[in-house]
Amino acid sequence: MSDTEYSETLLFTAFDDGSGKAPTYNLTGSTESVPVTREGSRIAYKLPFGEPSVVVEGDKLTATVEGQFVDYVDYWERVR
Repeated sequence: MSDTEYSETLLFTAFDDGSGKAPTYNLTGSTESVPVTREGSRIAYKLPFGEPSVVVEGDKLTATVEGQFVDYVDYWERVR
């Protein structure tokens, strides 16, 4: 993470569609970056390879997936 962007490297993926066929694997790896929005100590960005959107404020992180049947929100807090 820099002042202006967040980068993430996906090392591999495994996908099983539930059909009974063997899973597919991708081991090529790729790196993507997304812009970061900063307002004071608040940092916001959307993960490069898809949902969720992330907001970090101090020791708290909120991850939100919108537009599903219901919005999904996950809260994390660092305990010191």
